[in-house]
Amino acid sequence: MARSKLSKGFFGDLDKNTWKNIVNSIETLRNIYQLGNLIISLGTIWILRRLILKFGHKANIILEIGVGPGTFIKLLNKIPNKIVLGVEPSPIMAYYSRRINQNIVIGVAEKLPFRDSSVDLIYCVFSFRDFFNKYLFIKEAFRVLRKNGRVVILDTNNPNSLSSRIFHRFIEAAGKILSFLFRKKNNLYVGLRKSIELMKNVEHYSELFKKIGFRYVCYRKYLMGNAFILVALK
Repeated sequence: MARSKLSKGFFGDLDKNTWKNIVNSIETLRNIYQLGNLIISLGTIWILRRLILKFGHKANIILEIGVGPGTFIKLLNKIPNKIVLGVEPSPIMAYYSRRINQNIVIGVAEKLPFRDSSVDLIYCVFSFRDFFNKYLFIKEAFRVLRKNGRVVILDTNNPNSLSSRIFHRFIEAAGKILSFLFRKKNNLYVGLRKSIELMKNVEHYSELFKKIGFRYVCYRKYLMGNAFILVALK
């Protein structure tokens, strides 16, 4: 689904302009996007990505939402005998990720272009925070997952603590440096920081998954509570 066709009714957690700003920033930073993630996560992003890979070995059809430049889907491709699919809202990022995996479609998490009960596992790796309507995504995830299918989310948490305020300042500083390197007057990470600040804590999303019908939900926090892995079983 192209960005231009999205109706205002879809937007809830992020407004349309903020969401577009995030997508445009990621497109601009695509060549050093993973370096930025590495800096912001203090290097733990590589460890956490590999930690959640174990779920991929137990599924046949795997879907990653928010593929970006294809860093995580490249790891998924290495798991033998799996069908790996991807959804990406940005045509530019989809172009780059298709060089790694051809099964990338342009679309959004809030309206997945897949049939009911057609996927075994859904990954959201540092993309959940940028979904503009997380309630609609969770409903869509429940729809397309088969029985006993899982959603695995790795993302930033917002515990609203001293550590989170320090983390937000750190993101702002890192964004200014990266923006300077790209000779941009504006901080390209403003949208990212806003999406992180607008995130509710993982406990909230855990209850939301349960409310929509997932029968088992668990999570674990990392980076002094500023990141989490959440697993929901249909």
